[in-house]
Amino acid sequence: MQQNISSSSFHSSSKILGYACEWLENKQRTWSYVPYLLMKALEEEGRARNITVHDIDCGISQRAEMLQKLRHISISKHGIRSTYRQAVSYRRQIAQNFFSAMQSAPRLDALLQIGDTVPFRGGIPSYIYTDVSTECLVEFYREHGRQQHSYEAYSVRHLEKRSAYQKEIYATLTGAFTMSHWEKEYLRKQGIVPSGNIHTVHCAANLRIDDAQAQEWRKTKRDKFILFVGRDFFRKGGDLTVEAFTRFRKGYGEDVSLVVAGPETWPLSTPIPEGVRFVGAAPFQDLQRYFATADAFCMPSHFEAFGVVFAEALCAGVPPIGQRLYATPEIIQHGKNGYLLDKPDATMLAELMANVLDNTEMKKYVEDNVHEPREYYSWKRIANDMLKVLDQ
Repeated sequence: MQQNISSSSFHSSSKILGYACEWLENKQRTWSYVPYLLMKALEEEGRARNITVHDIDCGISQRAEMLQKLRHISISKHGIRSTYRQAVSYRRQIAQNFFSAMQSAPRLDALLQIGDTVPFRGGIPSYIYTDVSTECLVEFYREHGRQQHSYEAYSVRHLEKRSAYQKEIYATLTGAFTMSHWEKEYLRKQGIVPSGNIHTVHCAANLRIDDAQAQEWRKTKRDKFILFVGRDFFRKGGDLTVEAFTRFRKGYGEDVSLVVAGPETWPLSTPIPEGVRFVGAAPFQDLQRYFATADAFCMPSHFEAFGVVFAEALCAGVPPIGQRLYATPEIIQHGKNGYLLDKPDATMLAELMANVLDNTEMKKYVEDNVHEPREYYSWKRIANDMLKVLDQ
Protein backbone atom coordinates (compact mmCIF):
# COMPACT_ATOMS: atom_id res chain seq x y z
CA MET A 1 0.00 0.00 0.00
CA GLN A 2 1.38 3.40 -0.97
CA GLN A 3 0.05 6.93 -0.68
CA ASN A 4 0.07 8.83 -3.96
CA ILE A 5 1.72 12.15 -3.26
CA SER A 6 2.95 14.32 -6.07
CA SER A 7 6.54 15.46 -5.92
CA SER A 8 7.12 18.92 -4.48
CA SER A 9 10.13 21.12 -3.84
CA PHE A 10 11.39 21.04 -0.28
CA HIS A 11 12.82 24.52 -0.65
CA SER A 12 9.55 26.31 -1.36
CA SER A 13 8.50 29.16 0.97
CA SER A 14 6.80 26.90 3.53
CA LYS A 15 7.63 23.23 4.05
CA ILE A 16 6.33 20.28 6.04
CA LEU A 17 8.67 17.49 7.13
CA GLY A 18 7.00 14.21 8.04
CA TYR A 19 8.60 12.59 11.10
CA ALA A 20 7.77 8.88 11.27
CA CYS A 21 8.59 7.10 14.50
CA GLU A 22 7.56 3.93 16.29
CA TRP A 23 6.70 5.79 19.49
CA LEU A 24 6.23 4.19 22.89
CA GLU A 25 3.28 5.32 24.96
CA ASN A 26 5.70 7.62 26.79
CA LYS A 27 7.27 9.29 23.77
CA GLN A 28 10.26 10.64 25.66
CA ARG A 29 11.45 7.15 26.61
CA THR A 30 11.42 5.87 23.03
CA TRP A 31 14.89 4.61 21.99
CA SER A 32 16.61 6.22 24.99
CA TYR A 33 15.14 9.69 24.28
CA VAL A 34 16.82 9.93 20.85
CA PRO A 35 13.72 10.39 18.60
CA TYR A 36 12.00 12.78 20.99
CA LEU A 37 14.98 15.09 21.45
CA LEU A 38 15.78 15.04 17.73
CA MET A 39 12.19 15.93 16.84
CA LYS A 40 12.23 18.85 19.28
CA ALA A 41 15.53 20.08 17.82
CA LEU A 42 14.17 19.82 14.26
CA GLU A 43 11.10 21.80 15.32
CA GLU A 44 13.26 24.49 16.91
CA GLU A 45 15.81 24.78 14.10
CA GLY A 46 13.12 24.39 11.44
CA ARG A 47 11.39 27.60 12.46
CA ALA A 48 14.22 29.70 11.03
CA ARG A 49 13.84 27.84 7.72
CA ASN A 50 10.04 27.97 7.75
CA ILE A 51 9.87 24.20 8.15
CA THR A 52 7.14 22.53 10.19
CA VAL A 53 7.63 19.03 11.59
CA HIS A 54 4.58 16.77 11.39
CA ASP A 55 4.65 13.84 13.82
CA ILE A 56 3.59 10.51 12.27
CA ASP A 57 3.05 8.06 15.12
CA CYS A 58 3.61 4.47 13.93
CA GLY A 59 3.57 2.88 17.37
CA ILE A 60 1.14 0.09 18.22
CA SER A 61 -1.22 -0.23 21.19
CA GLN A 62 -0.11 -1.96 24.38
CA ARG A 63 -2.52 -4.83 23.68
CA ALA A 64 -1.18 -5.34 20.15
CA GLU A 65 2.37 -5.14 21.45
CA MET A 66 1.65 -7.79 24.08
CA LEU A 67 0.22 -10.12 21.42
CA GLN A 68 3.35 -9.63 19.32
CA LYS A 69 5.57 -10.34 22.34
CA LEU A 70 3.74 -13.59 23.07
CA ARG A 71 3.81 -14.60 19.42
CA HIS A 72 7.59 -14.30 19.23
CA ILE A 73 8.75 -15.83 22.52
CA SER A 74 12.19 -17.44 22.32
CA ILE A 75 13.62 -19.83 24.93
CA SER A 76 17.37 -20.45 24.99
CA LYS A 77 20.25 -20.85 27.42
CA HIS A 78 20.18 -17.07 27.76
CA GLY A 79 16.64 -17.20 29.17
CA ILE A 80 13.18 -16.34 27.89
CA ARG A 81 13.00 -13.38 25.52
CA SER A 82 10.69 -12.02 22.90
CA THR A 83 12.14 -11.29 19.47
CA TYR A 84 9.08 -9.41 18.24
CA ARG A 85 10.77 -6.06 17.50
CA GLN A 86 12.83 -7.66 14.73
CA ALA A 87 9.95 -9.79 13.42
CA VAL A 88 8.74 -8.92 9.91
CA SER A 89 5.09 -9.37 10.98
CA TYR A 90 5.61 -6.70 13.64
CA ARG A 91 7.42 -4.40 11.22
CA ARG A 92 4.57 -4.71 8.72
CA GLN A 93 2.14 -3.73 11.45
CA ILE A 94 4.22 -0.61 12.04
CA ALA A 95 4.01 0.10 8.29
CA GLN A 96 0.22 -0.29 8.36
CA ASN A 97 0.04 2.22 11.20
CA PHE A 98 2.18 4.60 9.16
CA PHE A 99 -0.13 4.52 6.15
CA SER A 100 -3.15 4.86 8.41
CA ALA A 101 -1.65 7.98 10.02
CA MET A 102 -0.78 9.37 6.59
CA GLN A 103 -4.46 9.50 5.65
CA SER A 104 -4.93 12.49 7.96
CA ALA A 105 -1.48 14.01 7.41
CA PRO A 106 -0.99 17.30 5.56
CA ARG A 107 0.77 17.34 2.19
CA LEU A 108 4.39 16.54 3.02
CA ASP A 109 7.48 17.90 1.32
CA ALA A 110 9.84 15.23 2.72
CA LEU A 111 9.83 12.28 5.08
CA LEU A 112 12.29 11.32 7.80
CA GLN A 113 11.94 7.83 9.27
CA ILE A 114 13.50 7.03 12.63
CA GLY A 115 14.95 3.64 11.83
CA ASP A 116 13.58 1.72 8.88
CA THR A 117 9.83 2.18 9.33
CA VAL A 118 8.20 1.61 5.95
CA PRO A 119 8.89 1.10 2.22
CA PHE A 120 7.48 4.42 1.04
CA ARG A 121 7.07 5.49 -2.58
CA GLY A 122 5.20 8.72 -2.16
CA GLY A 123 6.90 10.96 -4.71
CA ILE A 124 8.76 12.99 -2.07
CA PRO A 125 12.31 12.72 -0.66
CA SER A 126 12.42 9.94 1.94
CA TYR A 127 15.27 9.49 4.43
CA ILE A 128 16.04 7.32 7.45
CA TYR A 129 18.10 7.97 10.58
CA THR A 130 19.83 4.71 11.46
CA ASP A 131 22.58 3.17 13.57
CA VAL A 132 22.97 -0.38 12.23
CA SER A 133 21.78 -2.59 9.36
CA THR A 134 20.43 -6.06 10.11
CA GLU A 135 22.59 -7.51 7.33
CA CYS A 136 25.60 -6.67 9.52
CA LEU A 137 24.23 -9.07 12.15
CA VAL A 138 23.68 -11.75 9.51
CA GLU A 139 27.25 -11.36 8.25
CA PHE A 140 28.58 -11.57 11.80
CA TYR A 141 26.81 -14.90 12.27
CA ARG A 142 28.12 -16.29 9.01
CA GLU A 143 31.67 -15.27 9.93
CA HIS A 144 31.72 -16.32 13.59
CA GLY A 145 29.10 -19.06 13.76
CA ARG A 146 27.27 -17.32 16.60
CA GLN A 147 25.01 -14.35 17.08
CA GLN A 148 26.26 -10.89 17.96
CA HIS A 149 26.05 -9.91 21.63
CA SER A 150 22.43 -9.24 22.74
CA TYR A 151 21.05 -11.02 19.68
CA GLU A 152 21.52 -14.56 20.98
CA ALA A 153 17.76 -15.19 21.02
CA TYR A 154 17.47 -14.61 17.26
CA SER A 155 17.95 -17.38 14.73
CA VAL A 156 19.94 -16.52 11.62
CA ARG A 157 16.83 -17.27 9.54
CA HIS A 158 14.93 -14.74 11.63
CA LEU A 159 17.55 -12.07 10.97
CA GLU A 160 17.77 -12.93 7.27
CA LYS A 161 14.02 -12.32 6.89
CA ARG A 162 14.35 -9.05 8.79
CA SER A 163 17.29 -8.02 6.60
CA ALA A 164 15.33 -8.75 3.42
CA TYR A 165 12.46 -6.56 4.59
CA GLN A 166 14.91 -3.83 5.59
CA LYS A 167 16.36 -3.90 2.08
CA GLU A 168 12.84 -3.38 0.67
CA ILE A 169 12.74 -0.17 2.66
CA TYR A 170 16.27 0.89 1.66
CA ALA A 171 15.33 0.50 -2.00
CA THR A 172 12.69 3.25 -1.66
CA LEU A 173 14.96 5.80 0.01
CA THR A 174 16.30 9.05 -1.37
CA GLY A 175 19.10 8.92 1.19
CA ALA A 176 20.06 8.19 4.76
CA PHE A 177 21.43 9.85 7.88
CA THR A 178 23.70 7.57 9.88
CA MET A 179 24.97 7.62 13.45
CA SER A 180 28.48 6.69 12.31
CA HIS A 181 30.89 6.62 9.39
CA TRP A 182 31.03 2.87 10.02
CA GLU A 183 27.31 2.49 9.25
CA LYS A 184 27.61 4.91 6.32
CA GLU A 185 30.28 2.71 4.72
CA TYR A 186 28.20 -0.37 5.40
CA LEU A 187 25.21 1.14 3.58
CA ARG A 188 27.46 2.07 0.68
CA LYS A 189 28.81 -1.47 0.55
CA GLN A 190 25.28 -2.86 0.30
CA GLY A 191 24.69 -0.57 -2.67
CA ILE A 192 20.96 -0.10 -2.12
CA VAL A 193 20.77 3.44 -0.71
CA PRO A 194 22.13 6.07 -3.17
CA SER A 195 25.77 6.25 -2.10
CA GLY A 196 26.10 9.96 -2.81
CA ASN A 197 23.27 10.78 -0.43
CA ILE A 198 24.34 9.03 2.77
CA HIS A 199 25.30 11.50 5.49
CA THR A 200 26.95 10.81 8.84
CA VAL A 201 25.48 13.07 11.51
CA HIS A 202 26.36 10.93 14.57
CA CYS A 203 24.21 11.16 17.72
CA ALA A 204 23.87 13.64 20.56
CA ALA A 205 24.94 13.27 24.17
CA ASN A 206 21.79 13.36 26.28
CA LEU A 207 23.51 13.49 29.67
CA ARG A 208 24.21 17.17 30.27
CA ILE A 209 25.82 18.40 33.48
CA ASP A 210 25.63 21.95 34.81
CA ASP A 211 29.20 23.22 35.30
CA ALA A 212 28.42 25.01 38.57
CA GLN A 213 26.81 21.88 39.99
CA ALA A 214 29.74 19.77 38.79
CA GLN A 215 32.17 22.05 40.64
CA GLU A 216 30.18 21.62 43.85
CA TRP A 217 30.20 17.87 43.49
CA ARG A 218 33.95 17.83 42.83
CA LYS A 219 34.61 19.77 46.06
CA THR A 220 33.21 16.88 48.10
CA LYS A 221 34.94 14.13 46.11
CA ARG A 222 37.15 11.95 48.31
CA ASP A 223 38.68 9.24 46.15
CA LYS A 224 39.72 8.35 42.64
CA PHE A 225 37.37 6.12 40.71
CA ILE A 226 36.77 4.64 37.29
CA LEU A 227 33.14 4.60 36.11
CA PHE A 228 31.37 1.84 34.19
CA VAL A 229 27.75 2.32 33.05
CA GLY A 230 25.84 -0.37 31.18
CA ARG A 231 22.41 -1.90 31.74
CA ASP A 232 23.30 -4.56 29.15
CA PHE A 233 26.20 -5.57 31.36
CA PHE A 234 27.83 -8.36 29.34
CA ARG A 235 27.48 -6.77 25.90
CA LYS A 236 28.99 -3.60 27.35
CA GLY A 237 31.98 -5.56 28.65
CA GLY A 238 31.10 -5.22 32.31
CA ASP A 239 32.55 -8.61 33.24
CA LEU A 240 35.77 -7.73 31.40
CA THR A 241 35.91 -4.38 33.22
CA VAL A 242 35.53 -5.98 36.65
CA GLU A 243 38.20 -8.60 35.89
CA ALA A 244 40.61 -5.98 34.57
CA PHE A 245 40.00 -3.75 37.59
CA THR A 246 40.85 -6.50 40.06
CA ARG A 247 44.18 -7.00 38.25
CA PHE A 248 44.78 -3.26 38.00
CA ARG A 249 44.10 -2.70 41.70
CA LYS A 250 46.69 -5.27 42.78
CA GLY A 251 49.46 -3.42 40.96
CA TYR A 252 48.25 0.17 41.14
CA GLY A 253 47.13 0.48 44.74
CA GLU A 254 43.95 0.42 46.74
CA ASP A 255 43.18 4.14 46.57
CA VAL A 256 41.16 3.72 43.34
CA SER A 257 37.67 2.23 43.10
CA LEU A 258 35.41 1.08 40.29
CA VAL A 259 31.82 2.32 40.25
CA VAL A 260 29.47 -0.01 38.36
CA ALA A 261 26.06 1.34 37.36
CA GLY A 262 23.31 -0.04 35.14
CA PRO A 263 22.04 -3.50 36.11
CA GLU A 264 19.37 -3.64 38.82
CA THR A 265 21.14 -6.51 40.60
CA TRP A 266 24.77 -7.64 40.68
CA PRO A 267 25.09 -9.58 37.40
CA LEU A 268 28.04 -11.85 38.15
CA SER A 269 27.85 -15.18 39.99
CA THR A 270 30.89 -14.22 42.09
CA PRO A 271 30.69 -11.72 44.99
CA ILE A 272 31.37 -8.02 44.46
CA PRO A 273 35.19 -7.67 44.55
CA GLU A 274 37.10 -5.39 46.88
CA GLY A 275 37.20 -1.85 45.58
CA VAL A 276 34.06 -2.18 43.45
CA ARG A 277 31.04 -0.03 44.32
CA PHE A 278 27.91 -1.44 42.74
CA VAL A 279 25.22 1.26 42.57
CA GLY A 280 22.65 -0.60 40.45
CA ALA A 281 20.17 1.25 38.25
CA ALA A 282 21.24 4.63 39.57
CA PRO A 283 18.84 7.60 39.22
CA PHE A 284 19.62 10.19 36.56
CA GLN A 285 20.99 12.76 39.01
CA ASP A 286 23.31 10.18 40.55
CA LEU A 287 24.62 9.32 37.09
CA GLN A 288 25.27 13.00 36.48
CA ARG A 289 27.29 13.16 39.68
CA TYR A 290 29.30 10.05 38.84
CA PHE A 291 30.19 11.40 35.40
CA ALA A 292 31.06 14.82 36.80
CA THR A 293 33.46 13.40 39.38
CA ALA A 294 34.90 10.31 37.64
CA ASP A 295 38.61 10.17 36.84
CA ALA A 296 38.03 7.88 33.87
CA PHE A 297 35.20 6.07 32.11
CA CYS A 298 35.53 2.45 30.97
CA MET A 299 33.10 0.50 28.80
CA PRO A 300 34.83 -2.06 26.53
CA SER A 301 31.67 -2.98 24.59
CA HIS A 302 31.79 -6.00 22.30
CA PHE A 303 29.12 -4.45 20.05
CA GLU A 304 28.30 -0.75 19.99
CA ALA A 305 26.73 0.71 16.85
CA PHE A 306 27.27 4.16 18.34
CA GLY A 307 28.53 4.54 21.90
CA VAL A 308 26.86 7.79 22.90
CA VAL A 309 28.07 7.25 26.46
CA PHE A 310 31.65 7.89 25.28
CA ALA A 311 30.53 11.27 23.95
CA GLU A 312 28.78 11.93 27.27
CA ALA A 313 32.00 11.17 29.14
CA LEU A 314 33.93 13.65 26.98
CA CYS A 315 31.20 16.26 27.50
CA ALA A 316 31.74 15.78 31.24
CA GLY A 317 35.51 16.20 30.90
CA VAL A 318 36.25 12.51 31.52
CA PRO A 319 38.62 10.48 29.26
CA PRO A 320 37.00 7.18 28.16
CA ILE A 321 38.27 3.68 27.38
CA GLY A 322 36.49 1.54 24.76
CA GLN A 323 37.22 -1.29 22.34
CA ARG A 324 38.58 -0.48 18.89
CA LEU A 325 35.37 -1.71 17.24
CA TYR A 326 32.57 -0.33 15.06
CA ALA A 327 32.00 3.41 15.67
CA THR A 328 33.99 3.74 18.90
CA PRO A 329 37.20 4.99 17.17
CA GLU A 330 35.14 7.83 15.70
CA ILE A 331 34.66 9.19 19.22
CA ILE A 332 37.78 8.12 21.09
CA GLN A 333 41.09 9.33 19.67
CA HIS A 334 43.61 6.88 21.09
CA GLY A 335 46.17 8.59 23.29
CA LYS A 336 44.59 12.03 22.85
CA ASN A 337 41.18 12.05 24.56
CA GLY A 338 41.03 8.42 25.71
CA TYR A 339 42.24 4.91 24.95
CA LEU A 340 41.17 2.11 22.61
CA LEU A 341 41.48 -1.53 23.60
CA ASP A 342 42.69 -3.66 20.68
CA LYS A 343 41.12 -6.91 21.90
CA PRO A 344 39.03 -8.07 24.89
CA ASP A 345 41.99 -8.87 27.13
CA ALA A 346 41.78 -8.14 30.88
CA THR A 347 45.53 -7.60 31.29
CA MET A 348 45.66 -5.10 28.42
CA LEU A 349 42.61 -3.31 29.81
CA ALA A 350 44.18 -3.12 33.26
CA GLU A 351 47.21 -1.41 31.68
CA LEU A 352 44.96 1.13 29.98
CA MET A 353 43.25 1.84 33.30
CA ALA A 354 46.64 2.66 34.79
CA ASN A 355 47.60 4.74 31.75
CA VAL A 356 44.46 6.85 31.78
CA LEU A 357 44.82 7.64 35.48
CA ASP A 358 48.52 8.49 35.16
CA ASN A 359 48.06 10.64 32.05
CA THR A 360 47.43 14.02 33.65
CA GLU A 361 48.01 15.79 30.31
CA MET A 362 45.17 13.84 28.71
CA LYS A 363 42.84 14.60 31.60
CA LYS A 364 43.66 18.31 31.35
CA TYR A 365 43.17 18.28 27.57
CA VAL A 366 39.74 16.65 27.89
CA GLU A 367 38.70 19.06 30.65
CA ASP A 368 39.97 22.16 28.81
CA ASN A 369 38.23 21.21 25.56
CA VAL A 370 34.79 20.08 26.73
CA HIS A 371 33.19 22.78 24.56
CA GLU A 372 34.12 20.86 21.39
CA PRO A 373 32.20 17.62 22.12
CA ARG A 374 29.38 19.61 23.70
CA GLU A 375 28.88 21.59 20.50
CA TYR A 376 29.35 18.64 18.17
CA TYR A 377 27.35 16.01 20.05
CA SER A 378 24.27 18.21 20.29
CA TRP A 379 20.79 17.82 18.80
CA LYS A 380 20.96 21.42 17.60
CA ARG A 381 23.97 20.65 15.42
CA ILE A 382 22.50 17.37 14.18
CA ALA A 383 19.14 18.96 13.35
CA ASN A 384 20.86 21.71 11.37
CA ASP A 385 23.00 19.21 9.46
CA MET A 386 19.89 17.22 8.53
CA LEU A 387 17.94 20.30 7.46
CA LYS A 388 20.82 21.46 5.26
CA VAL A 389 20.53 18.21 3.30
CA LEU A 390 16.74 18.24 3.18
CA ASP A 391 16.59 21.92 2.24
CA GLN A 392 18.96 21.71 -0.75
